[in-house]
Amino acid sequence: MKIIEGFLAGTMINYKKQKGTRVTTDKVRKAVFDVLKGLVDFEGLKVADLFCGSGMYGVESLSRGAEDVLFLDNNKFILKQLTKNLSQLKVESYPPASPKLSFGGRGKVESKDYEKFIKGCDEKFDLIFADPPYYDFDFQKFNDIYKILNKNSIFVLESSKRVKVGELKNLELIIEKKYGDTVIRFYKRN
Repeated sequence: MKIIEGFLAGTMINYKKQKGTRVTTDKVRKAVFDVLKGLVDFEGLKVADLFCGSGMYGVESLSRGAEDVLFLDNNKFILKQLTKNLSQLKVESYPPASPKLSFGGRGKVESKDYEKFIKGCDEKFDLIFADPPYYDFDFQKFNDIYKILNKNSIFVLESSKRVKVGELKNLELIIEKKYGDTVIRFYKRN
């Protein structure tokens, strides 16, 4: 997989697909970030990549100037691979306009169940990506996601077009895009 834009653009990331996992295609990821260009300025954002898998949403955010990214998944093998990939990125090549940024404090990888994370999280984020399993997932579990979003922040939810997500508490659905079987929903925390 290739990083699409930012100071890491063109960098390839290794990812070994695991049974039961699905990787967001480069085409869909590019489309997501094209929409986000009109909604957020990545410089200095605090981002969470939930059900992160390969971590590409978070890595793209770092490449575009996000200050901190939390990568969360409960698959320890995937997280081990992600940690290796993150350590191989040459973030010190970040443009000199932001010399304070170093990768050590910018990417945090956590192995935790999503619901436990939400209940125990004392941080707030400016942008959250969630790419949970397409099937056999109760999307109403996202009703508490607003608690860890700053006001006017964005929540990006990826799902199959075959599942019903429904309304989410304290979030406004502002954009919905379909790409084959994939639906990307952009919510705003008011």
